[in-house]
Amino acid sequence: MDGEAHRALDRARDWQLFRSGSMAAIAANAIRVPFGREPDRSMLSDHIGYTAIYRLFARPVLGRLSA
Repeated sequence: MDGEAHRALDRARDWQLFRSGSMAAIAANAIRVPFGREPDRSMLSDHIGYTAIYRLFARPVLGRLSA
């Protein structure tokens, strides 16, 4: 993560929550901050705009064993 992403995390105000399901697992892969500050370093908003990149993993389907 870059410095702006760390600032967003440290502020603890703009969270994205996620949870794996029974058919797939999900993991945060990266966070990018496409905007957040003016060239003079003043804030554009009271929030830092960021994008979270997620990765999905298929979970194996457990089937019944045949008798």
